[in-house]
Amino acid sequence: MELSPGKRIAKALLLCFGITFVITGVAIAVMSRGMFADWFTSRKEAYNVSDVGLGELKAGDHVTLDVKVTLGAFMKHIVSTKKGNSVTSSSATVYYLMPVLKDDADGTSIEYLIAFAMGNKSANAKGMSKLEKAFSEWWNDTTGTVARPDEVVASIDGRVANLSKKELEYLDEYYAKYLKGLDREDTIQTVVIRELWTEADKSTVKVMGIGSIITVLLGAFMIFRGFRKGKKKAVQPVQQPVQPTQQWQQPPQQ
Repeated sequence: MELSPGKRIAKALLLCFGITFVITGVAIAVMSRGMFADWFTSRKEAYNVSDVGLGELKAGDHVTLDVKVTLGAFMKHIVSTKKGNSVTSSSATVYYLMPVLKDDADGTSIEYLIAFAMGNKSANAKGMSKLEKAFSEWWNDTTGTVARPDEVVASIDGRVANLSKKELEYLDEYYAKYLKGLDREDTIQTVVIRELWTEADKSTVKVMGIGSIITVLLGAFMIFRGFRKGKKKAVQPVQQPVQPTQQWQQPPQQ
C-alpha cells in the first residue's frame, strides 16, 4: 500500500525520534554506570580489608578501609568542564598506595600494598597530604625517635573495582620508578578500592535511572508506532446470515 506524503513524513519522524530516544537513554545509563555499581554494592554487607589477605578482594565487594599511612599517589585523573576557552569546573580522582605492614622478629616489613582512590573534594581527602611524609619520616628513621604513624586519617566506605589498562600502566610506572625492590605481581592485587557515592549521588542515580528507563521505553514505543504506520489491517469477511426461502403452494384441486 502506497503511503501518502503526510504519512511518510510521520513515519520517518517517529522512527528518527524513537532511535534518538533509545540511544539517549542507553547513553545516560552508560554514563551513570559507576553510580549504578555503587548502588548495587551498597546493598551488600561490608567487610574490612584488614580481615582478608592479598588476592582475596573481588570486584564488586563492599569493603571498609582505615587509612593510617600511604606511599603517596601513583595516578591522578582530572575531569574538566569547559565553556569556550574557560574551565568552568574541575575535579580530580587521586589513586593512592597504602602499605600493609608486617611485624616479626626481624622488624617491620611491607607485606603487600592496597590501591585506593578518592576524589579531591572528598571529606577524607583533607588529611591525605601529610600521610606520605609521616610514613617516610618514620620508615627512614635510624634514631628510633620518630613514632610510628597510628592515627586513622581516613575511613573509607568503598567498592572494589578492577584496575583499567591505563591505571595499570601508571601503577607499573610507579613501581619501576619508586619501588624497584618490589615485584608488582607479588605485592599488589590489580584492584582499586573506590569510595562509594555521596548522598547527592544517591539522588542523582535515582533521577538518571528513571530518566534512562523512561527515555528508552518512549523511544521503543515510537519505533514500534513508526513501523506500524501505514500497515493495512486485514479485512475480515462479513458473513451474512442465510435466510431460508419458503415457497407456499396451494394443493391441487380435486
